[in-house]
Amino acid sequence: MEQNKIKYQKRIVCFLDVLGFREILTDFENDAVLSSNGGRVSQKANEFVGAFKEVVSYMDGIDCNYYLFSDNICITVDPG
Repeated sequence: MEQNKIKYQKRIVCFLDVLGFREILTDFENDAVLSSNGGRVSQKANEFVGAFKEVVSYMDGIDCNYYLFSDNICITVDPG
């Protein structure tokens, strides 16, 4: 029974949700152009992903975890 025990920690949690994501997806689709490999590339989508990556880059050297899903990013930090 002891091995099934859940360990809880005190963590700082930041949850960011992108409002209006459905409309942003439409912008990505309208911006997309055919690439040389036959796929579609959207500069606006690349900029959006780049913004998320930039936020994550600020966390180098900090004891944290981050989770990217859909139009959200959840960051947890050990207040240590």
